[in-house]
Amino acid sequence: MGPRVHRWAVPVLFAAALIIWGWATVRETVSPGLVMGEAAPDVVLADMDGNLIPLSRWAGHPLIVRFSSRTCTYCYDDFAFLEELQQQYAGRLQVIAIEVGAPADLVREAVRERNRSYPVLLDVTGAAAQAYQLQGLPQSYFINADGKLISRVLGELSEMDIRAQVAQILRPDGQAFTSLEAEVRAIAQQVRCQECQGLSVWQSQATSAWEMRDEIREMLASGMTRQEVLDELVERYGVWILLAPPADRGFVWVYLLPFIAIAVGGVWVYRRFGRKDGPTTKEPMASESIDPELEERVQRRLQEYL
Repeated sequence: MGPRVHRWAVPVLFAAALIIWGWATVRETVSPGLVMGEAAPDVVLADMDGNLIPLSRWAGHPLIVRFSSRTCTYCYDDFAFLEELQQQYAGRLQVIAIEVGAPADLVREAVRERNRSYPVLLDVTGAAAQAYQLQGLPQSYFINADGKLISRVLGELSEMDIRAQVAQILRPDGQAFTSLEAEVRAIAQQVRCQECQGLSVWQSQATSAWEMRDEIREMLASGMTRQEVLDELVERYGVWILLAPPADRGFVWVYLLPFIAIAVGGVWVYRRFGRKDGPTTKEPMASESIDPELEERVQRRLQEYL
C-alpha cells in the first residue's frame, strides 16, 4: 500500500500546487471593483484649508465625483471645465473634485481659484481612492440623489460626452442606467480582452477593453438585447471574442482540450516519477550451452587443486 500511495504523491501535489497558484494569481490581480447600483462609499476628506468634510455632506444631491492627481502624468488640468459643468447644472447636481496624493500647495497652484462653485478635496493618504477602488486616473463617478453609484468613466471629462451620464443621475427613479450598467457588466464578463491573456473585457484595464465596454453600452442603449450584442460582437471579431465559445459544432474540442492536456500530463508524470510496487530485480540471463569437453577440462583442474 505504501509504495502505491507514494507513486501518486507527485502528480497529486503537482495538481494541487497548480490550482493554488491559479487561485492566488486571480485573487491578487483581478479586482472585483465597485458594483454599480449600490451605495457610494462615504469618505472624509480635507479641503485646501485643512477642514474635514464627508461626502455625505451632499446627501440627497446627484453628484459628479472626479478623482485626479497633480502627480499623475496622464491627468490634465480641467478645473475650468469642472467649473463650467457646475455652472451649467447649477442647483441640479454637485461637482466634487478629489485630488489623490498631492499636497495642498500643488493643488492650490493648479486650481488658481477657478473652483468658485464646487469644492476641491484632498485625498493625501489615498483612503478615498482605495474605498472607490480606482481603476486609473483620472476617473469620475456619477452618483444619484439616493447615493447610489450609477456609472463610472475613466478619462478626462472634457474629452467625453457626459450628457447621458448626467441625464441618468438626474432621473427621479435612477433605475434606467443602473439596469443598463448591470447588463454591460454581464456582457463584458463574457467577452475576451484583445490585449490581455485570460481576462474578460470587464476585468481588464486595457484601453481596448474600456472602448469595448463603451461599444457594448452604445449597442444596449440603441435597444439591442444581450444575445444580439453578443452575436454582433462575434460577427465583427469572430467567435474567439467570447471567453467561452459555444460547445457545439466544431467547438466541442475547445472544452475537451484542457482535460486531454491534464490526462496526458498525468500519464507523463506517472511514467516519469512513478515506481513499481515491488523491488526492482533483473531477470536472470538465460544459461548458455557449455562445451562438454571444456567442462571436463575445468573439472580436472579443480580436482588437481583439491
